[in-house]
Amino acid sequence: MSFKGLPPQKLRIAFFAPMKAIDHPEPSGDREIARGLFEYFQTVGAEVFVYSDFRLKEVWRKPLLAVRILLSMPIIYFRLSLFKPNCFFTYHSYYKVPDVLGSVYSKLFSKPYFIFEGMYSERPKLDPRWKVGHALNLWALRASSHVFTDKSDDLAGLQKIWPREIWSERFTLIPPSLSIKEFNVRRMDEGAARLRVICVAMLRPDRKTEGVLFLLQAVKSLFEQGMDFDLQIVGGGACLSQVRDQAMEIDHRIQVLGQKNKSEIAELLTAADVFAFPGIDEGFGLVYLEAQASGLPVVAFDNGGIADAVEKDQTGFLTPLRDLPAYQLALKTLLENSGLRKEMGLKGRARVEREFDRDQNYGKIYEHLKAKSLAGNRSASVDSDS
Repeated sequence: MSFKGLPPQKLRIAFFAPMKAIDHPEPSGDREIARGLFEYFQTVGAEVFVYSDFRLKEVWRKPLLAVRILLSMPIIYFRLSLFKPNCFFTYHSYYKVPDVLGSVYSKLFSKPYFIFEGMYSERPKLDPRWKVGHALNLWALRASSHVFTDKSDDLAGLQKIWPREIWSERFTLIPPSLSIKEFNVRRMDEGAARLRVICVAMLRPDRKTEGVLFLLQAVKSLFEQGMDFDLQIVGGGACLSQVRDQAMEIDHRIQVLGQKNKSEIAELLTAADVFAFPGIDEGFGLVYLEAQASGLPVVAFDNGGIADAVEKDQTGFLTPLRDLPAYQLALKTLLENSGLRKEMGLKGRARVEREFDRDQNYGKIYEHLKAKSLAGNRSASVDSDS
């Protein structure tokens, strides 16, 4: 029996990002990863249909949202019926944002269901606040055909769900990736202007802003020691004015630029010398990859998933969480040593090219989706032709 003469089948992917809608203009690392996956699938010839823009964060605590979802499910089903998906693909499911749609529709259509950045932890089930979310997420993970996780730490959690003998069948480590060609390594001349440190972060009233305020304190101390450099802070959000006021109190060499689009951020990274964002409990931090793709050494905290993105003491310095003297020393060391900046920057760019290239990593996901989703259809075609 041969496949010769059969026309190539186009993969039709029903796509869902329950955390954040991929077409929202507000910059976000999660949204960039979801959008990157969506665009990559289209680039390689798949048809991709975003079948829902519901945000499912803590959906079990929001009865009005739950009612809206239930009322919309027949409409979504009808649209999916017209699209005729070969598989369902969800970006991100965990106990705070469990995917309760992909796991249901994949069963209704009897199609494979895949999750990228599927996470599992047993701790939430011990906390009454998260028991329901934990159970819903576990249900989604168990319903999946395969889970792609982006952090080595998350592998340990997934290993608790399935027996060791089927681990390779159920999950794979694939890091978040980016299109290298969108970022250039082009430094300003060392003597042309003051050195420039850049920070890119959403200024939400949470740990992201806490990290930026920590950076401001570190920079203030370095200014007081007589160091001369500029700091640019890029990002928008509810805490923008708070950060801007704090920066104005410290020194005129700190610029708070507000929200910028993706291409503008890439240009700003290209013109900087050091990337500094402490990062408190960052899941991964795509922005660290973007900084390294631009040839910048990184200064961040050694916590969360940052160590997966930044190679400690090779492509940047990772300091203990909230250790102000250690963070100041790391930043000062890079600012005072042009050779070290260049060495770490080049290593970072090379590592991103080697390990975090979108075509390479997302290509593995796409090939897996095709193999699992089209095999049955192609076999049926062959049988009917024989």
